[in-house]
Amino acid sequence: MVEKTINEPYDPYLTIYPSFLYPFFDYINNYKKWVKTCGYCKGAVIEFRDNTILLHNCNDDKVLPYWTGLWFVPRILLYDIEPRYMGFIENLVEKFEHIRLAISPQDPIWVFISVFLSRNTNFHTITVKWIKDIARFYENDPTGINVLKIGRSYQLRQLKELLGDKNLWSLIESIRSNYNNEKFCWKLRKTLISRRFIGPKTADAFLLFSTQCSLFTPADRHYLRFTRKYFGQKLVSPNKRYCLINTCYECPISGNCITGWSILAFGRMSGWIQTIAYLIGKKKITL
Repeated sequence: MVEKTINEPYDPYLTIYPSFLYPFFDYINNYKKWVKTCGYCKGAVIEFRDNTILLHNCNDDKVLPYWTGLWFVPRILLYDIEPRYMGFIENLVEKFEHIRLAISPQDPIWVFISVFLSRNTNFHTITVKWIKDIARFYENDPTGINVLKIGRSYQLRQLKELLGDKNLWSLIESIRSNYNNEKFCWKLRKTLISRRFIGPKTADAFLLFSTQCSLFTPADRHYLRFTRKYFGQKLVSPNKRYCLINTCYECPISGNCITGWSILAFGRMSGWIQTIAYLIGKKKITL
């Protein structure tokens, strides 16, 4: 058993809800106990007792801060923020620092499948069901699944095509040893985007929730609305053609692209700020 004392603001539910790890657990007693149902350390139990977190059935103590999101402390990254936005982001941290980033560098393939199957559907019902079905029938190697046994949606049909690309899954799996290597992650982002069916939003969501590179920022409608309302920015979603050859740092359209603008303005806090915008858009929190 692993035990960790929490001496800082933290909300388990609001941390796991926006994460693509959400389908990997069953939740008991109003999110006070999480049981891992797929991937690394399947069967592990995370238990929240007042200011203590207990990890059962998993001997790897490194996973606890990642899965609970406690590895990410927003306040210590404020120096990444452009000075003109500092006041607003300081207020955001003051109000929402109990919300963290739940990631799993130990489960890159599962994270990718979760992200890929979330496109244009209800993540917290349909995607969760698909992940549970995959875990139930193909627990050891999700890339060996015949997804058409689960359903016939276009997301599942496209995943079936990708499953034949063994090199792709090998690259995704390499996150395990490169999850804090930003240079590697930018290179992997370009490779992912070069594949059919994978756009910048999918690649960024995958990298945000499978690595410690918290600058990656999925461009969704909630964040577009958030940046327009609070920063007066009329930004657009990333252009795949530019993403294939540039990082956001040298991209000529970063000033107009929501992902590029956010990374340049907020650095390693960018992915967390997008997560807060998502929760606001889903009416889980109010600003």
